[in-house]
Amino acid sequence: MNRTKQLALFFAILGMALLVSIWIGYQFLDPFNRDTIIATIPFDLSFSLISTFLFVVFNRIFHGMGGLGFVESKLVHSSQISVSFADVIGIDEAVEEAREVVQIVKDRMTSPKKKTKRIIRGLLLLGPPGCGKTLLAKAIATEAGLPFLALSGSDFVEKWHSLGASRIRGVFKEARRLSEQKGACVIFIDELDVIGRMRDFSTSAGEEETNRTLTQLLVEMDGLNQAEKGNIIVIAATNASEDVLDRALLRPGRFDRKLYVDIPGSEGREKLFRHFLSRVSSEKDIPVHALAQMSTGKNAADIENIVREAALIAAKENHATISLDDLMTALDKLELGMRSHAHLSDKERIRVAYHESGHLLAARFFSPEAEIVKVSIAPRRRKFSVVQQIPKEDVHIRNKETYLTRIRIHLGGYAAERIMFENTSELVREDFIQATAIAREMVWAWGMGSSGLIGNYHAIDVRDISDTFKQHLDNDSETLLRQSLEATEELLTRNRGLLERVAARLLEKEELKTEEILAIFKH
Repeated sequence: MNRTKQLALFFAILGMALLVSIWIGYQFLDPFNRDTIIATIPFDLSFSLISTFLFVVFNRIFHGMGGLGFVESKLVHSSQISVSFADVIGIDEAVEEAREVVQIVKDRMTSPKKKTKRIIRGLLLLGPPGCGKTLLAKAIATEAGLPFLALSGSDFVEKWHSLGASRIRGVFKEARRLSEQKGACVIFIDELDVIGRMRDFSTSAGEEETNRTLTQLLVEMDGLNQAEKGNIIVIAATNASEDVLDRALLRPGRFDRKLYVDIPGSEGREKLFRHFLSRVSSEKDIPVHALAQMSTGKNAADIENIVREAALIAAKENHATISLDDLMTALDKLELGMRSHAHLSDKERIRVAYHESGHLLAARFFSPEAEIVKVSIAPRRRKFSVVQQIPKEDVHIRNKETYLTRIRIHLGGYAAERIMFENTSELVREDFIQATAIAREMVWAWGMGSSGLIGNYHAIDVRDISDTFKQHLDNDSETLLRQSLEATEELLTRNRGLLERVAARLLEKEELKTEEILAIFKH
């Protein structure tokens, strides 16, 4: 007999017992009380029905929100995920560590009683968004052949009192049941920082509820350290810095491993392009290495989006296959926005052309090892113009000269406008933001100022630094900017004829590619 039939039989017997009790009691009442009871029966019956209905409705709501119904909705079997380590591309180091985690879990499943076996209870995935943390967690569950409870930190945040803690208990209860049946279970919590931030012991109701939820998670993860609590591994992912998380979460015994899933390097981006292009119809001779170089700083999600957008562009242009031009157009569209229909006046176009020519010459002469892919003055949604330059290889450590070069390139447009028009425009806004930020970091954090001041002053509360000392730091930053501007203006003045030729060619064609740019510099 199933549970539903058992409940129906129970309520039927209970109802009959109540009716018999009421009938017996009614027989012993005097006529006046009998009439009173009969008169109030419709009201009592209506009230009882409404109360029962509300009880059933709210019981179902809370059962679904915090109980078994909620947990079952988050259960995914490994056969349904179908994500293997072969599908996780561009983050080879993270995959290797994940393989070791899977092996540890399998060893534990095959020999659960052996005390010598390594045990892992928690795995924390850290890194920027879109790099494959969730995909890696799914691959771990699939490779280990385990049931997978997939949740988000926001699943535990509700306005109902203690509902977050109740859901945590429900999830771990179900995980223990699945662990007993299947040998092990994976609990995956995405956006851990939503419930795992450093606790704030203020009196606000929201903070109290979040604290209760985090405390319950800590209690449940402590329970996993007891020998016979089941083979459960908790995998959590967050885009936030490790410093944001509560220290109690990070201590050994809760999250035993920390796995950093970072933005892929050049080789990783090349593999990602090959992978996503293999899933669509594309030309065979596409220079994937060049695409990888042009997409510096892009993650797996970005590259997938570039290929998807290129497929849409190819379909729109009735191309049978995706070409390099389609991919370049997609990259421009996602990075710079669609072409704008804004019509600049002749004077405005001339200013924009000289502005970008200034950037181009500064990039060419101050950073000759990097390849200039394109310069354009075609208006777009996010920028009026752009110079695209790619390094020949990924750079992981930058020195003072590298940062000075970046500042000079950012100031190239400003310097060109000063030379050609003896005034400047609002085109320099974004350039100034970038140049000022670099100069400030050089002085305040990396000890690269001309006065010799050293130390990372961002690590100190700005209120603890005297106004005089802050003025010294700011003066150093301004000195770097002025020296960089002088070097850039000197370069452009010395090559004014070349500056004018580049600007004229830009006004004629609006967009110049690598070969056309190199041809101008050769003459």
